[in-house]
Amino acid sequence: MQSNDCTHTPDVRSVDLATGELFCGDCGDVIEPYNNQPDRLAGDDAVEAIAALLRKQGHKIGSVVCYGVQNTRPNKFWVSARVVSDKERNGAHKQYSILRSGVSTLTAFDGIEAAK
Repeated sequence: MQSNDCTHTPDVRSVDLATGELFCGDCGDVIEPYNNQPDRLAGDDAVEAIAALLRKQGHKIGSVVCYGVQNTRPNKFWVSARVVSDKERNGAHKQYSILRSGVSTLTAFDGIEAAK
């Protein structure tokens, strides 16, 4: 869906970290909405999976902020995040593996090994 005369050339396309939408870097149009594609993970979804893992580990979550998502294989991702909780009061930069099963079930694991 073009809102102007932009051609949305492939070399300027990017993925929005928070929403997972593919957009044009020239004009900002969303070219492809996020729909749990195997090669994309919305940061908003990633932090929910990480927060669920931390709660299972006994953390009382203050915040989880996603700084990066890297697709390693279909439905497998490395995620960099900053976590503030009762156990990480000053905040800690951590890496997680997130695996997607089914259409949209996400499971987070400490470290990057699970998504290799």
